Amino acid sequence: VDQYINCLKTFVNNDFEIQITEFDATNNNEGQQAQYIYDLFKRILQVKKDGANITGFVMWGLSDRNSWRGNQTPLLFSNTNVPKQSYNRAMQAFEEVYGVKTMEAPGPVRITPIDPSKITPSPVPPTPSPIPVDITATRTNEKIVIDGKDDDAAWKAASPKPAAYFSRQKGTTSAQAKLLWDDKNLYVHVDVTDPAIDKSSRNAWNRDGIEIFFDEDFSLEYSYGNEKDAFQYRFTGLSADGAAAETSEFVAAGSEAATRYAAIANNIKYVVTKTGYAVECAIPFYKTPAKWQFMGFDITVMDCAEGSRNNEIWFTGANKSNLYQEPSLFGKMKLAGLPGEVEATPTPAPTSTSNSAKSTATTDGKTTADSVKKNDSTSANVATGSSLTIAAPKNLKAVLKSKKVKLSWKKVKKAFRYVIYRSNTKKGVFVKIKTVKKNKYVDKKIKKKKKYYYKVQVIKKIDDKKVLSKLSKAVKAKK
Repeated sequence: VDQYINCLKTFVNNDFEIQITEFDATNNNEGQQAQYIYDLFKRILQVKKDGANITGFVMWGLSDRNSWRGNQTPLLFSNTNVPKQSYNRAMQAFEEVYGVKTMEAPGPVRITPIDPSKITPSPVPPTPSPIPVDITATRTNEKIVIDGKDDDAAWKAASPKPAAYFSRQKGTTSAQAKLLWDDKNLYVHVDVTDPAIDKSSRNAWNRDGIEIFFDEDFSLEYSYGNEKDAFQYRFTGLSADGAAAETSEFVAAGSEAATRYAAIANNIKYVVTKTGYAVECAIPFYKTPAKWQFMGFDITVMDCAEGSRNNEIWFTGANKSNLYQEPSLFGKMKLAGLPGEVEATPTPAPTSTSNSAKSTATTDGKTTADSVKKNDSTSANVATGSSLTIAAPKNLKAVLKSKKVKLSWKKVKKAFRYVIYRSNTKKGVFVKIKTVKKNKYVDKKIKKKKKYYYKVQVIKKIDDKKVLSKLSKAVKAKK
């Protein structure tokens, strides 16, 4: 803390305007983290009160669950609307320095069950509109050589997609991408026009290059921690002084992505061109794809200058700066047929509930569709108000063993998915932690000397709608 404050005062004494951003404090001991936050925040606030021109303070994320460093519990909230000791100590520091009582932490959302008798069914369900396509990959049967060039015959059939979105103003750098696919790979070619390729930084994220984002199962979760196959892959040339090698690496990845797609490291090529540079790669499919299938995909072109990222360029939409944290921002890529081939019936889009379902908690043992966050693409389209017609799963067991809790329950006939909730008290707020296919789950995100209670809920498909059951009774984790 002393070292941090001394550094801060150096900027203060030189009359800088100061904004502290991307702040987090990694410590798995909640008490120690809370004390550190209190000590540091109080001294920062005191420096500001004494006249320092500190105009901003930004945490690097909203909660541990959605943080890219979530396993190190770096933030003030453990989950949405679930404050930690660190939050309370931060507020205490503010009150002590300024003598003003702060706002209390927001309480968890409470759910009021819907009375089915008050629901008026729609006589004619709306016809889903096609999923909007952000970028298209063209089917090919031709051989492609990964050499950084788009001179293979197959590339002539691929339509170039220009990058039209910029994190700042449009500069002198531009890019276009082409996508092809066959039964084994997705092929990507990115041609970047950049009159001044910057390699001055030894940090890969501050050198000119590209980042590829891919989600094969199109689940588009809100964080990589909830994903299996989504990943962010960075590729740049070597640094100008040769101290940093050519970078080809997974930056963020779901639990199985680095293993499933490891072959990309041997199938990616960077070449310098007359107008800038180009990158070509082959991403192996984990499962054999089908025509007209959707996958999540995006590209960021890192436009750097003087050793820092000056601009970001995107292909599928604006405001994509959080792609490194949120797979839900990935563009929607369609695997089209061969050149000239037309899809018979466009793929229907999920109804509006797939994007508007809220992540909420329940304390009364009942819930509605709003309590199911889109934890995978199949958890969308839940029939609101139908939860009281399906019995809760039975025989829930929670066995505590070696820093994890093994959950199991009686298999429900024709179950589509199961939703698992957790709380630290039997009658407290239960927060959703996972959606699973099987009637079992291992919760590894637990801490010593804490109590854990669980509930489970089943989703069934009824008349092509996904319907929620009642919640099971709360069960305490025991050895």
